[in-house]
Amino acid sequence: MTTDGSTPPHFFPSLGIGATAPAPHEKYRRRSADVETESVVSHSELMTSLEAMEQLGVKRQTLYAYVSRGLIRTAHAPGASANLYFREDVEAVGLRGRLKGALPSPAERALKWGGSPVLESAITRLTSDGPQYRGLSVLELATSHCSFERCAELLWTSKLPVDEPRWSLPRASAEFKQLATGIAAIARRNRPLPLLVLAIESYGASLGDGWTEREEAPAHVAQQLIAVLAAAFGLLRANPRFELPNAPSRISELLLRSAGAHPSDEAVQAVDAALVLCADHELATATFVTRISASVGANLLSSVTGALSSFEGLLVAEASENLLRGAGDVSRYIETLAHWQADGKTLPGYSHPAYLVGDPRGRFLMDMARSLDAAAGRASRFVDWINQASRALSIAPNVGLGLLAMCDALALPSGTAGALLALSRTAGWIAHAFEQRESGYIIRPRSRFVEDDDSS
Repeated sequence: MTTDGSTPPHFFPSLGIGATAPAPHEKYRRRSADVETESVVSHSELMTSLEAMEQLGVKRQTLYAYVSRGLIRTAHAPGASANLYFREDVEAVGLRGRLKGALPSPAERALKWGGSPVLESAITRLTSDGPQYRGLSVLELATSHCSFERCAELLWTSKLPVDEPRWSLPRASAEFKQLATGIAAIARRNRPLPLLVLAIESYGASLGDGWTEREEAPAHVAQQLIAVLAAAFGLLRANPRFELPNAPSRISELLLRSAGAHPSDEAVQAVDAALVLCADHELATATFVTRISASVGANLLSSVTGALSSFEGLLVAEASENLLRGAGDVSRYIETLAHWQADGKTLPGYSHPAYLVGDPRGRFLMDMARSLDAAAGRASRFVDWINQASRALSIAPNVGLGLLAMCDALALPSGTAGALLALSRTAGWIAHAFEQRESGYIIRPRSRFVEDDDSS
């Protein structure tokens, strides 16, 4: 169902895109501490009690003790009498080398992927069917034509606007125009990440110290920062340019125009859906950086630039694109992935530890890319290669690779996918900054001191 309780319409009636069905899976009831929830888990992520005891070298009573202390989660298979155990938890308990035999505490594991929650948040919940923003399914939001602006305000205020918001325009001062010209002149020598950081830092600097706190309401500051980032997509063009909008425009339209693409209805809807899908992903690394900055009083500009500078997602998207563009042909692309898979390496653009049976956002974006291709009467190389690799190696594209396929189907410049992911995530970072300010405490993790083996 959609956010208003009705049945979701097709995403693009003219393109035939609807909500994607989940991939085949098996359901287990997942147990974590004293909470039971139904979750989608694959066989490869679970172990029997005998396998867990053998890997840890412990007796059954010790295994149960780890479970009771919350160090190892269990899953119950329907119709089975015995529990199964999460492989990642068993492996985490077995990693004792650096700690000289001591088990990681729940607080220590909270700072590692797959560990216990580290703080409370009412913004995003991760489920097997994709994220939920303030309790609303991100796939349903994307399917029901929710604009990025409405999605952002849902994240910031916990309420989904009924009417389309009218956002504050950024101010193009004479000083900023000079800075923008200089940034455009060096754009071709730089990657997207430093260009995006330069764009918003320059905008803030042109307005003077204290702008983000004294002269504007926080929501207006947030709106202007996002609009500046959308305008910065012009820096990715073959002939870079960086011009702020002089009239109100949807962020998706501004992004497309800045990147040199025609903002057709299909293109605008596709970009809006992609921005909505990627707007937040719970406590990702860059989001945690945002909350740390906000907890010590950093303004929105500093919080966003800090998150951008540490945003791994943009770098992963860039690595995935470089691999696709540099492979030469699909056989070489699949061969490279197969070698990495055999060596146990992470495959750029495939799989995600939060989704054991495939990233539903990636599936949605791949379906959208295929439909855009069909509507345009063309065949995207990226879409074809990703589909062939998925079938050959039994792997599923994640949201970053789905963005690459969509951007290629729209003939957007190289680097657009990673930049789009960063722009989208800015809405989530701002929501977390707002929430952290309201919490009123400083985030300051502690370390466990260990003796250096080489110390004398």
